[in-house]
Amino acid sequence: MSTYIKFQDLGKRALGAAAITSLLVFASACSQPESFIKNNVDNFTIDTVDSYTQAKSLLQADYLISVDFSWSMSGGCTNNTNCPDAKTAKLFDSLDTFTNALVSKGIDYRIGLVRGSKQSTTNTADSDFISGLVIDSTFSGSLKDLVRARLGAVGKPLEGNRTAVVEATNKVLMNRGSEFLRDAAQLVVLFITDNDDEEYTAAQMSQIRAMKSDASYLSVRSVLTGIGANCYTDNMVPTGGNDNAYGEKYGTRVVTATNFIDPSGTPKTACILNNFASIMDNVARTISRQTKRFKLQVPNPDVSSIKVYVNGSLVPSTDYDYMSATNEIVFEDAKKPDPEAQLRLEYDQNYVLSSTPTLQTMVVTVDGSVISQSSSNGWSYDSAKNRIQFHGSAKPANGSKVQVTYRTGSGA
Repeated sequence: MSTYIKFQDLGKRALGAAAITSLLVFASACSQPESFIKNNVDNFTIDTVDSYTQAKSLLQADYLISVDFSWSMSGGCTNNTNCPDAKTAKLFDSLDTFTNALVSKGIDYRIGLVRGSKQSTTNTADSDFISGLVIDSTFSGSLKDLVRARLGAVGKPLEGNRTAVVEATNKVLMNRGSEFLRDAAQLVVLFITDNDDEEYTAAQMSQIRAMKSDASYLSVRSVLTGIGANCYTDNMVPTGGNDNAYGEKYGTRVVTATNFIDPSGTPKTACILNNFASIMDNVARTISRQTKRFKLQVPNPDVSSIKVYVNGSLVPSTDYDYMSATNEIVFEDAKKPDPEAQLRLEYDQNYVLSSTPTLQTMVVTVDGSVISQSSSNGWSYDSAKNRIQFHGSAKPANGSKVQVTYRTGSGA
Protein backbone atom coordinates (compact mmCIF):
# COMPACT_ATOMS: atom_id res chain seq x y z
CA MET A 1 0.00 0.00 0.00
CA SER A 2 2.68 2.45 0.97
CA THR A 3 4.58 1.53 -2.14
CA TYR A 4 1.60 2.34 -4.37
CA ILE A 5 1.03 5.69 -2.68
CA LYS A 6 4.65 6.69 -3.17
CA PHE A 7 4.49 5.69 -6.80
CA GLN A 8 1.33 7.77 -7.25
CA ASP A 9 2.94 10.78 -5.55
CA LEU A 10 5.92 10.43 -7.83
CA GLY A 11 3.62 10.45 -10.85
CA LYS A 12 1.87 13.59 -9.64
CA ARG A 13 5.19 15.30 -9.15
CA ALA A 14 6.23 14.30 -12.66
CA LEU A 15 2.99 15.66 -14.11
CA GLY A 16 3.47 18.87 -12.20
CA ALA A 17 6.99 19.31 -13.55
CA ALA A 18 5.81 18.64 -17.10
CA ALA A 19 3.03 21.18 -16.75
CA ILE A 20 5.45 23.82 -15.47
CA THR A 21 7.84 23.05 -18.34
CA SER A 22 5.04 23.41 -20.88
CA LEU A 23 4.06 26.71 -19.34
CA LEU A 24 7.60 28.00 -19.57
CA VAL A 25 7.90 26.92 -23.19
CA PHE A 26 4.60 28.59 -24.03
CA ALA A 27 5.63 31.76 -22.24
CA SER A 28 8.98 31.92 -24.04
CA ALA A 29 7.25 31.48 -27.40
CA CYS A 30 5.20 34.60 -26.85
CA SER A 31 6.68 37.91 -28.01
CA GLN A 32 8.03 40.01 -25.21
CA PRO A 33 7.36 43.75 -25.03
CA GLU A 34 10.37 45.77 -26.25
CA SER A 35 12.01 47.92 -23.64
CA PHE A 36 13.75 50.07 -26.32
CA ILE A 37 13.46 50.93 -30.04
CA LYS A 38 16.51 49.98 -32.09
CA ASN A 39 18.14 52.61 -34.33
CA ASN A 40 19.78 51.62 -37.63
CA VAL A 41 23.13 53.32 -38.21
CA ASP A 42 24.84 53.39 -41.63
CA ASN A 43 28.32 54.91 -41.93
CA PHE A 44 30.07 56.10 -45.10
CA THR A 45 33.53 57.57 -45.72
CA ILE A 46 33.76 59.94 -48.67
CA ASP A 47 36.52 58.93 -51.07
CA THR A 48 35.33 60.01 -54.49
CA VAL A 49 38.53 61.18 -56.19
CA ASP A 50 40.66 58.47 -57.81
CA SER A 51 44.04 59.26 -59.37
CA TYR A 52 46.09 57.17 -61.80
CA THR A 53 49.28 57.53 -63.82
CA GLN A 54 49.08 55.82 -67.21
CA ALA A 55 51.77 53.17 -67.65
CA LYS A 56 54.85 54.06 -69.66
CA SER A 57 56.17 50.53 -70.11
CA LEU A 58 55.73 46.98 -68.95
CA LEU A 59 56.91 45.87 -65.54
CA GLN A 60 56.20 42.16 -66.00
CA ALA A 61 55.67 40.22 -69.22
CA ASP A 62 55.21 36.61 -70.34
CA TYR A 63 56.42 36.16 -73.94
CA LEU A 64 55.22 33.16 -75.94
CA ILE A 65 57.12 32.81 -79.23
CA SER A 66 55.65 30.35 -81.72
CA VAL A 67 58.26 29.40 -84.34
CA ASP A 68 57.55 27.78 -87.70
CA PHE A 69 59.66 24.58 -87.88
CA SER A 70 59.29 23.99 -91.61
CA TRP A 71 62.25 23.19 -93.85
CA SER A 72 62.32 26.66 -95.36
CA MET A 73 63.02 28.18 -91.92
CA SER A 74 66.35 26.32 -91.91
CA GLY A 75 67.22 27.61 -95.37
CA GLY A 76 67.39 24.01 -96.57
CA CYS A 77 69.95 23.07 -93.91
CA THR A 78 69.50 20.08 -91.65
CA ASN A 79 71.76 21.43 -88.92
CA ASN A 80 71.73 25.13 -88.08
CA THR A 81 75.17 24.98 -86.49
CA ASN A 82 76.53 24.60 -90.04
CA CYS A 83 74.15 27.19 -91.50
CA PRO A 84 74.75 30.50 -89.73
CA ASP A 85 72.46 32.34 -92.15
CA ALA A 86 69.46 30.07 -91.53
CA LYS A 87 66.46 31.95 -90.16
CA THR A 88 66.27 29.83 -87.03
CA ALA A 89 69.97 30.37 -86.35
CA LYS A 90 69.44 34.12 -86.69
CA LEU A 91 66.43 33.88 -84.38
CA PHE A 92 68.44 32.08 -81.70
CA ASP A 93 71.23 34.65 -81.94
CA SER A 94 68.64 37.41 -81.46
CA LEU A 95 67.49 35.98 -78.11
CA ASP A 96 70.46 37.60 -76.37
CA THR A 97 69.56 40.95 -77.92
CA PHE A 98 65.96 40.42 -76.86
CA THR A 99 66.69 39.48 -73.25
CA ASN A 100 69.27 42.27 -72.89
CA ALA A 101 66.67 44.79 -74.02
CA LEU A 102 64.18 43.39 -71.50
CA VAL A 103 66.75 43.67 -68.72
CA SER A 104 67.62 47.25 -69.70
CA LYS A 105 63.93 48.18 -69.42
CA GLY A 106 63.65 46.51 -66.03
CA ILE A 107 61.03 44.00 -67.22
CA ASP A 108 60.47 40.86 -65.16
CA TYR A 109 60.18 38.41 -68.05
CA ARG A 110 59.45 34.82 -68.93
CA ILE A 111 59.85 33.39 -72.45
CA GLY A 112 58.31 30.20 -73.78
CA LEU A 113 59.41 28.96 -77.23
CA VAL A 114 56.82 26.89 -79.09
CA ARG A 115 57.25 24.56 -82.04
CA GLY A 116 54.69 26.12 -84.37
CA SER A 117 54.38 23.31 -86.91
CA LYS A 118 52.62 19.98 -87.37
CA GLN A 119 54.54 16.90 -88.45
CA SER A 120 52.83 15.04 -91.26
CA THR A 121 53.42 11.74 -89.47
CA THR A 122 51.39 12.75 -86.42
CA ASN A 123 49.18 15.60 -87.71
CA THR A 124 49.36 17.20 -84.26
CA ALA A 125 50.95 20.33 -82.89
CA ASP A 126 53.08 20.27 -79.76
CA SER A 127 51.38 21.11 -76.46
CA ASP A 128 54.52 22.06 -74.53
CA PHE A 129 57.37 24.53 -74.78
CA ILE A 130 60.47 23.62 -76.77
CA SER A 131 62.41 21.19 -74.57
CA GLY A 132 59.81 21.87 -71.86
CA LEU A 133 61.72 24.99 -70.87
CA VAL A 134 60.64 28.42 -69.74
CA ILE A 135 63.40 31.00 -70.29
CA ASP A 136 63.97 33.67 -67.66
CA SER A 137 66.89 35.68 -66.27
CA THR A 138 68.79 32.43 -65.58
CA PHE A 139 68.98 31.67 -69.33
CA SER A 140 72.63 30.82 -70.00
CA GLY A 141 75.12 28.02 -70.48
CA SER A 142 73.55 24.57 -70.72
CA LEU A 143 70.03 25.97 -71.19
CA LYS A 144 71.20 27.95 -74.22
CA ASP A 145 72.87 24.85 -75.68
CA LEU A 146 69.67 22.87 -75.22
CA VAL A 147 67.49 25.46 -76.96
CA ARG A 148 70.05 25.93 -79.75
CA ALA A 149 70.11 22.19 -80.37
CA ARG A 150 66.32 22.06 -80.52
CA LEU A 151 66.15 24.94 -82.99
CA GLY A 152 68.89 23.21 -84.96
CA ALA A 153 66.48 20.32 -85.59
CA VAL A 154 64.18 22.57 -87.61
CA GLY A 155 63.31 21.62 -91.16
CA LYS A 156 64.21 18.01 -91.79
CA PRO A 157 63.81 17.72 -95.58
CA LEU A 158 62.33 14.22 -95.49
CA GLU A 159 59.76 15.04 -92.81
CA GLY A 160 56.83 17.17 -93.91
CA ASN A 161 55.96 20.07 -91.62
CA ARG A 162 52.86 22.24 -91.92
CA THR A 163 52.81 25.69 -90.38
CA ALA A 164 50.57 25.79 -87.30
CA VAL A 165 51.85 28.73 -85.25
CA VAL A 166 48.35 29.66 -84.02
CA GLU A 167 47.18 26.14 -83.15
CA ALA A 168 50.45 25.36 -81.35
CA THR A 169 50.12 28.56 -79.33
CA ASN A 170 46.59 27.58 -78.38
CA LYS A 171 47.58 24.05 -77.34
CA VAL A 172 50.50 25.22 -75.19
CA LEU A 173 48.40 27.87 -73.45
CA MET A 174 45.65 25.34 -72.78
CA ASN A 175 48.19 22.85 -71.41
CA ARG A 176 50.74 25.05 -69.62
CA GLY A 177 49.02 28.43 -69.35
CA SER A 178 48.00 28.09 -65.70
CA GLU A 179 51.62 27.71 -64.62
CA PHE A 180 53.26 29.94 -67.23
CA LEU A 181 51.01 33.01 -67.11
CA ARG A 182 51.14 35.47 -64.24
CA ASP A 183 48.06 37.49 -63.34
CA ALA A 184 49.76 40.90 -63.39
CA ALA A 185 51.95 40.20 -66.43
CA GLN A 186 51.37 41.25 -70.01
CA LEU A 187 50.96 38.25 -72.31
CA VAL A 188 52.91 38.90 -75.52
CA VAL A 189 52.40 36.34 -78.30
CA LEU A 190 54.84 36.38 -81.22
CA PHE A 191 54.23 34.34 -84.40
CA ILE A 192 57.37 33.75 -86.49
CA THR A 193 57.03 32.07 -89.87
CA ASP A 194 57.97 32.30 -93.53
CA ASN A 195 54.74 30.68 -94.64
CA ASP A 196 51.01 31.07 -94.16
CA ASP A 197 49.04 29.24 -91.46
CA GLU A 198 46.20 27.17 -92.88
CA GLU A 199 45.52 25.11 -89.76
CA TYR A 200 43.88 27.29 -87.10
CA THR A 201 40.19 27.70 -86.22
CA ALA A 202 38.14 30.62 -84.91
CA ALA A 203 37.66 28.77 -81.63
CA GLN A 204 41.44 28.50 -81.14
CA MET A 205 41.90 32.23 -81.73
CA SER A 206 39.10 33.04 -79.28
CA GLN A 207 40.65 30.81 -76.61
CA ILE A 208 43.98 32.60 -76.94
CA ARG A 209 42.26 35.97 -76.65
CA ALA A 210 40.39 34.76 -73.54
CA MET A 211 43.62 33.92 -71.68
CA LYS A 212 43.51 37.47 -70.29
CA SER A 213 40.23 38.79 -68.90
CA ASP A 214 41.37 42.35 -69.67
CA ALA A 215 42.17 42.74 -73.37
CA SER A 216 44.79 45.41 -72.63
CA TYR A 217 46.91 42.68 -70.99
CA LEU A 218 47.36 40.83 -74.29
CA SER A 219 49.60 41.89 -77.20
CA VAL A 220 50.15 39.88 -80.39
CA ARG A 221 52.80 40.46 -83.06
CA SER A 222 53.75 38.50 -86.17
CA VAL A 223 57.08 38.38 -87.96
CA LEU A 224 57.01 37.15 -91.56
CA THR A 225 60.54 36.31 -92.56
CA GLY A 226 62.37 35.47 -95.78
CA ILE A 227 59.85 37.26 -97.99
CA GLY A 228 60.66 40.94 -97.83
CA ALA A 229 58.34 43.92 -98.22
CA ASN A 230 54.58 43.51 -98.63
CA CYS A 231 54.83 40.07 -97.08
CA TYR A 232 51.12 39.66 -96.43
CA THR A 233 49.45 41.30 -99.41
CA ASP A 234 48.45 38.02 -101.01
CA ASN A 235 48.59 34.30 -100.26
CA MET A 236 50.99 33.24 -102.99
CA VAL A 237 54.58 32.11 -103.47
CA PRO A 238 56.95 35.11 -103.83
CA THR A 239 59.10 35.16 -106.91
CA GLY A 240 62.82 35.75 -107.39
CA GLY A 241 65.73 35.99 -105.00
CA ASN A 242 67.63 33.36 -103.08
CA ASP A 243 65.62 34.04 -99.93
CA ASN A 244 62.48 32.82 -101.70
CA ALA A 245 63.86 29.48 -102.84
CA TYR A 246 62.25 27.19 -100.27
CA GLY A 247 58.52 27.68 -100.75
CA GLU A 248 57.96 30.73 -98.58
CA LYS A 249 54.50 32.25 -98.87
CA TYR A 250 52.83 35.50 -97.99
CA GLY A 251 51.28 35.30 -94.52
CA THR A 252 47.74 36.53 -95.12
CA ARG A 253 46.06 34.23 -92.58
CA VAL A 254 48.80 34.78 -90.02
CA VAL A 255 48.06 38.50 -90.13
CA THR A 256 44.31 37.83 -89.92
CA ALA A 257 44.84 35.77 -86.76
CA THR A 258 47.15 38.41 -85.28
CA ASN A 259 44.59 41.16 -85.76
CA PHE A 260 41.72 39.02 -84.46
CA ILE A 261 43.43 38.00 -81.24
CA ASP A 262 44.75 41.53 -80.64
CA PRO A 263 42.22 43.94 -82.20
CA SER A 264 44.01 47.07 -81.01
CA GLY A 265 44.92 49.57 -83.71
CA THR A 266 48.68 49.21 -83.16
CA PRO A 267 50.72 47.99 -86.20
CA LYS A 268 51.44 44.34 -85.42
CA THR A 269 53.21 42.72 -88.39
CA ALA A 270 56.82 43.04 -89.52
CA CYS A 271 58.22 41.84 -92.87
CA ILE A 272 61.91 40.92 -92.73
CA LEU A 273 64.42 38.70 -94.46
CA ASN A 274 66.39 37.30 -91.51
CA ASN A 275 67.36 40.34 -89.42
CA PHE A 276 65.75 39.12 -86.19
CA ALA A 277 68.02 41.15 -83.92
CA SER A 278 66.44 44.49 -84.78
CA ILE A 279 62.85 43.22 -84.75
CA MET A 280 63.24 41.40 -81.42
CA ASP A 281 64.83 44.49 -79.89
CA ASN A 282 61.89 46.50 -81.18
CA VAL A 283 59.38 44.05 -79.65
CA ALA A 284 61.13 44.32 -76.28
CA ARG A 285 61.25 48.12 -76.31
CA THR A 286 57.96 49.16 -77.86
CA ILE A 287 55.26 46.89 -76.44
CA SER A 288 53.74 48.56 -73.42
CA ARG A 289 50.40 48.46 -71.67
CA GLN A 290 48.53 51.72 -71.93
CA THR A 291 45.34 50.50 -70.36
CA LYS A 292 41.96 51.91 -71.29
CA ARG A 293 40.18 50.68 -68.14
CA PHE A 294 40.25 52.54 -64.81
CA LYS A 295 38.34 51.31 -61.79
CA LEU A 296 36.37 53.58 -59.46
CA GLN A 297 37.43 52.78 -55.92
CA VAL A 298 34.01 53.44 -54.35
CA PRO A 299 30.95 51.37 -55.35
CA ASN A 300 27.55 52.83 -56.21
CA PRO A 301 28.71 56.10 -57.84
CA ASP A 302 26.22 58.62 -59.13
CA VAL A 303 26.88 57.94 -62.81
CA SER A 304 25.58 61.32 -63.93
CA SER A 305 28.18 63.05 -61.75
CA ILE A 306 31.28 61.28 -63.13
CA LYS A 307 33.98 63.60 -64.48
CA VAL A 308 37.22 62.38 -66.04
CA TYR A 309 40.33 64.57 -66.29
CA VAL A 310 43.52 63.76 -68.19
CA ASN A 311 46.48 66.02 -67.40
CA GLY A 312 44.03 68.45 -65.80
CA SER A 313 41.71 68.74 -68.82
CA LEU A 314 38.12 67.54 -68.70
CA VAL A 315 37.57 64.62 -71.07
CA PRO A 316 34.35 64.59 -73.16
CA SER A 317 31.98 61.89 -71.95
CA THR A 318 31.82 60.58 -75.53
CA ASP A 319 35.43 59.37 -75.18
CA TYR A 320 34.60 56.74 -72.55
CA ASP A 321 31.84 54.57 -71.09
CA TYR A 322 30.98 53.67 -67.52
CA MET A 323 30.66 49.89 -67.03
CA SER A 324 28.42 49.25 -64.03
CA ALA A 325 29.19 45.51 -63.93
CA THR A 326 32.88 46.19 -63.17
CA ASN A 327 32.58 49.77 -61.83
CA GLU A 328 35.11 51.01 -64.41
CA ILE A 329 35.65 53.85 -66.82
CA VAL A 330 36.55 52.34 -70.22
CA PHE A 331 38.07 54.61 -72.88
CA GLU A 332 37.57 54.19 -76.59
CA ASP A 333 40.69 52.54 -78.08
CA ALA A 334 41.76 55.71 -79.89
CA LYS A 335 41.13 57.90 -76.83
CA LYS A 336 42.99 56.08 -74.06
CA PRO A 337 45.50 58.26 -72.16
CA ASP A 338 49.08 58.50 -73.39
CA PRO A 339 51.98 56.97 -71.43
CA GLU A 340 52.61 58.79 -68.12
CA ALA A 341 49.42 60.83 -68.46
CA GLN A 342 47.83 61.87 -65.16
CA LEU A 343 44.25 60.68 -64.84
CA ARG A 344 41.72 61.85 -62.23
CA LEU A 345 38.20 60.52 -61.73
CA GLU A 346 35.72 62.62 -59.75
CA TYR A 347 32.16 61.61 -58.89
CA ASP A 348 29.45 61.76 -56.26
CA GLN A 349 28.81 58.78 -54.10
CA ASN A 350 25.41 57.14 -53.70
CA TYR A 351 24.61 56.47 -50.06
CA VAL A 352 22.55 53.28 -50.24
CA LEU A 353 21.00 52.41 -46.86
CA SER A 354 21.09 48.93 -45.39
CA SER A 355 17.36 48.98 -44.47
CA THR A 356 14.27 50.93 -45.51
CA PRO A 357 13.95 53.92 -43.13
CA THR A 358 10.96 55.81 -41.78
CA LEU A 359 11.61 59.27 -43.18
CA GLN A 360 10.69 61.33 -40.10
CA THR A 361 13.17 59.37 -37.94
CA MET A 362 16.21 60.02 -40.15
CA VAL A 363 19.15 62.01 -38.81
CA VAL A 364 22.09 62.70 -41.16
CA THR A 365 25.44 64.01 -39.94
CA VAL A 366 28.66 64.90 -41.77
CA ASP A 367 31.76 64.88 -39.58
CA GLY A 368 29.45 65.05 -36.55
CA SER A 369 27.37 68.05 -37.73
CA VAL A 370 23.66 67.54 -38.37
CA ILE A 371 22.60 68.28 -41.96
CA SER A 372 19.08 69.50 -42.70
CA GLN A 373 16.75 67.78 -45.11
CA SER A 374 16.68 70.03 -48.16
CA SER A 375 16.75 69.47 -51.91
CA SER A 376 18.76 72.68 -52.42
CA ASN A 377 21.41 72.69 -49.67
CA GLY A 378 20.93 69.56 -47.65
CA TRP A 379 19.99 65.94 -48.14
CA SER A 380 17.04 64.14 -49.71
CA TYR A 381 15.85 60.55 -49.64
CA ASP A 382 15.31 58.58 -52.85
CA SER A 383 12.82 55.87 -51.91
CA ALA A 384 13.06 54.11 -55.28
CA LYS A 385 16.76 53.34 -54.72
CA ASN A 386 16.75 53.49 -50.90
CA ARG A 387 19.53 56.05 -50.82
CA ILE A 388 20.20 59.58 -49.64
CA GLN A 389 21.65 62.30 -51.84
CA PHE A 390 23.39 65.54 -50.91
CA HIS A 391 22.77 68.84 -52.65
CA GLY A 392 24.43 72.22 -53.00
CA SER A 393 26.66 73.38 -50.15
CA ALA A 394 25.81 70.28 -48.12
CA LYS A 395 27.81 67.93 -50.39
CA PRO A 396 30.51 66.33 -48.20
CA ALA A 397 34.15 67.03 -48.97
CA ASN A 398 36.47 64.20 -49.90
CA GLY A 399 37.53 62.38 -46.72
CA SER A 400 34.41 63.36 -44.74
CA LYS A 401 32.49 60.82 -42.68
CA VAL A 402 28.75 60.52 -43.15
CA GLN A 403 26.44 58.85 -40.64
CA VAL A 404 22.75 58.12 -41.22
CA THR A 405 20.67 57.11 -38.19
CA TYR A 406 17.04 56.01 -38.56
CA ARG A 407 14.33 53.58 -37.53
CA THR A 408 12.59 51.15 -39.79
CA GLY A 409 8.82 51.03 -40.25
CA SER A 410 8.27 48.49 -37.45
CA GLY A 411 10.23 50.50 -34.93
CA ALA A 412 9.00 54.02 -35.70
